[in-house]
Amino acid sequence: MLLPLLCGARCASQADSATAWRYDLRAGDHLVYREIMQQEIDGRVVYGLGTARDKPFGPPFTAAGRYEWRTHLLVLHVADGRLVVGAQRNRARDDSLTATIDGALARMHSRERFAQANVLSASGDAMLPWAARRELRSKLLWDVFELPPLPTAPPTSGAHWQGTDPFAFDMHVAAMDTVSGESCLRAEGAASAAALIPRAGAEAEADSMRLRYWYCPASHLVRRIEFDGTYPDATFHKVHETVSLELTDTQRGESPAEWLRSAELRQGALAAAAIADSSTIHQLLARPGVDSILSGTDTTSVRLLLGLHYRHGSPPPVTLLAALLGSENPRVRVLAVRELALADSATARSLLEYALGDSDYFVRDAAAHIVRADSARLASTSHVRAIACALPDSGAQPGSRARAALPPGTSFRGMESAPYRGWPYGIYIPDDYRGDEKFPLIIYLAGNSGPAIEGVQLGSPAFERTGYLVVYPNSWGGWWRSGTETMVDSLVSEVMRTYAVDPERIYISGLSNGGTGTFDYVSLWPQRFSAAVIAMGAGLFGFTEAGGDRPFVSNATHLPLLFLHGQKDPVIPVSATMKTVDSLRAQHADVAMRIFPEREHEIVPGSGDDGATVDFFEHHTGRALPRKLSFAAAATAHARHYWIEVLEKEEVPGTVALKGNDGADDAVRAQLGALVHVEVRASIDDHNVIHLDTDHVRKLRLLLRPDLFGHAGDVRVVLNGKTVFTGPIAIDCAVYARSWASSHDPYLAYTSELTFDIEH
Repeated sequence: MLLPLLCGARCASQADSATAWRYDLRAGDHLVYREIMQQEIDGRVVYGLGTARDKPFGPPFTAAGRYEWRTHLLVLHVADGRLVVGAQRNRARDDSLTATIDGALARMHSRERFAQANVLSASGDAMLPWAARRELRSKLLWDVFELPPLPTAPPTSGAHWQGTDPFAFDMHVAAMDTVSGESCLRAEGAASAAALIPRAGAEAEADSMRLRYWYCPASHLVRRIEFDGTYPDATFHKVHETVSLELTDTQRGESPAEWLRSAELRQGALAAAAIADSSTIHQLLARPGVDSILSGTDTTSVRLLLGLHYRHGSPPPVTLLAALLGSENPRVRVLAVRELALADSATARSLLEYALGDSDYFVRDAAAHIVRADSARLASTSHVRAIACALPDSGAQPGSRARAALPPGTSFRGMESAPYRGWPYGIYIPDDYRGDEKFPLIIYLAGNSGPAIEGVQLGSPAFERTGYLVVYPNSWGGWWRSGTETMVDSLVSEVMRTYAVDPERIYISGLSNGGTGTFDYVSLWPQRFSAAVIAMGAGLFGFTEAGGDRPFVSNATHLPLLFLHGQKDPVIPVSATMKTVDSLRAQHADVAMRIFPEREHEIVPGSGDDGATVDFFEHHTGRALPRKLSFAAAATAHARHYWIEVLEKEEVPGTVALKGNDGADDAVRAQLGALVHVEVRASIDDHNVIHLDTDHVRKLRLLLRPDLFGHAGDVRVVLNGKTVFTGPIAIDCAVYARSWASSHDPYLAYTSELTFDIEH
């Protein structure tokens, strides 16, 4: 065994207790830690782009901060080898200083309180994703937890094991040390942060994240944890962080009632309750004094408790809910409305009518969904007629996935779709989401190289005050690269299959490079979205692919667009947005623009955009199903445009001279192929005649459905001036089922196909 080799005879007696590494925790256990984080930011150079170089924009600066929290770990429930644990971190100290710029520290201030929870195995393996938004903005901190995963088998001399935490540290036992008077094994490891922090290894070593912890066999506790990491931040400044957690106290046999009475513990206990089994939750909700929390000023606890009530069907008294309708927090008001729906009384119905006039979009929407059964809104916005075909699987319908996305909050998850299985993305689940009602969706693209964690940190403060499902894809390099485009397309379809998404309210936005990517995606798949907001993007001037002219302006003319930019932006000039908007307006696109005269490269959702992003989405419901199209594409990988799909395009003149099938020839052919743009101009008139004019298209497919035609009867297709089809268009339920199954989007499903080869 490793233990005697490390410490000799003095700890040989501990060998039996150290053979199996596990946590000996019981319901009612309360562990207290001192958490210290130190952060240094070097804003004098650009870091993470191959070699550090002088900063090209903005004045140089250096900044540092030291932060301290008193952390409480609460074990709410233990059964079948699984532990339901909650953690609450209460800020004890926040010291920040800067060398040159006072404003540089605005993003460094920590949250006063933060809570999260998980279900753990006895060895610390997490069964649920961890919270992605933590007590401080950091790309390292979200992976820090008081109970790190232990090896599943006793480690032997020289052996390594892979941690199951998100960074998957490669761990080994390094030595035996004394910690707080106890003999403890020191485990050390390193990990690459490449998946969630692209380019982190450009200057740093690939193993840019390091972890050490001390496991003590006698007490079965980890008494100390240390993290260390270096990475580029949102503006490619060099960030170095260290985090330490030291166990200072342990208590046993405490009750949830004690925890709920303490502001230092309450949020951690409620976060744990949110993921516990129903019997544990009902026991907690039945405890005396629980309703008094709803009368307090701790808004986070109020939200957590109301969410528990709503998801488990046990509303608090109507008098309390009436008072909560006056809360300044819109999410509290939404949850109060949800609870009123469960209270069958005249007073509750009167309060719901009152909520229809609330200033918040989601409060009004929740009340309308209850009072009017949502029928009026759907009837006025839906462009999709009912199709008399049974859907292929009931799992696609709301109600069968009620627990699929819990717990609420923002977390990182792994994709399930091949070939991207395990690829990370972030998602925000509102606290009133149960899977039995369709929720609106935002796809949000981060700037720079596109890491999901950056999108979470910039977007969450605004989006977590709304009722949107928010998905943060994780890019590598540029959003407009073909591999990333295909991944995002696959992720959107996966989200539609997994969650109850309202197809009338699907939005996309992004900032900086994410804004550039947003405009790319609305030109590739405008049929997937209800509206888009492009913040500080390069518009038509962010692409260098062979052939130019991408993204194609004509493709985005049917989608409501809002462009946001700072007049003094030193990174992407405001002229990029202004010229792009001019090009869109010349083609009669539905486009708006807002320029912020005194702002630079800082147009983030919420405070940075003065709420413009969320406001724009709230005013655009429904999706276009146009009967007149004009679109272009450089490749056939994403060449579907509403109801037309290009299957093959013409070869590049001269490529026939290429010989062989080696990779070099393939690369040349692909590069030259981008020079040939396919173009299709299409329309459906009032007589059910489809007119098609094409350039450089060899084969195309029409994806048809009854909604496209003004009346029943035969359809005629005129392709490049020649009639190529006349006859009825049958509703084929097998085609509908297949097209629905690939996207779970009623706007992308169709009932019949017509395919044409084009002669030249």
